[in-house]
Amino acid sequence: MSAAYFYQQKHGRDKKVLILDNHDDFDGHARRNEHTINDQRRIGYGRSQTLVKPQAAHKIVQDLLKDIGIDIERFKTAYDRDFFKRHDLGANTYFNKQVFGRDKVVAHPYCNYSNYIEGLQGPKLSNEEAQRCSAELRPGWCLRGVLRVKCHGLCVEIHACDLLTGF
Repeated sequence: MSAAYFYQQKHGRDKKVLILDNHDDFDGHARRNEHTINDQRRIGYGRSQTLVKPQAAHKIVQDLLKDIGIDIERFKTAYDRDFFKRHDLGANTYFNKQVFGRDKVVAHPYCNYSNYIEGLQGPKLSNEEAQRCSAELRPGWCLRGVLRVKCHGLCVEIHACDLLTGF
C-alpha cells in the first residue's frame, strides 16, 4: 500500500494502481475485528497490533503515517496500557510435540522478545543483556546471539529450534 501511495505522490493522485495480493486483506496484517457489545461498537486488531518505536522511524515513515492520518502521539492516551495487567493476562507461545519434540507453553512478557528465552531451556537474561546483544542477532538464529553472552561461547552454533528441543 505504501508503494502505491508513494507512486501516486510522484506521478499524480489521478494515477491508478492495481494491487494484487493473495491475502484476504492488504499486506496480510492490517485486519481489524468489529463487535457490538451492549449496543456499543468495539474495534480491535485482528493481527498485527504494534508499530515498534515509530518515533525512531525514518522520516519517510513518519511522514507517511502523518499523511495518512495516523497520530502517533494519540497512542499515549488512546491505548489502555494496563489492560493486560489489570486482567491478569499475558503472552504465551505454544511449541508442539511434532515439531519441537514435546508440547510446551512458554510464557514471555509483551514487547520483550529479545529476552524471549525466559521459560525456555536456557539461562534467563536481563533486559539490558538482551538489548546489548540484539544487534548481533541474525534471522533464524535470534537466540544464538543472546545465549552467546551467557554461555561464554558454548552455545555459539546452537539454532533456536535446537535449543527448544533440548539440543
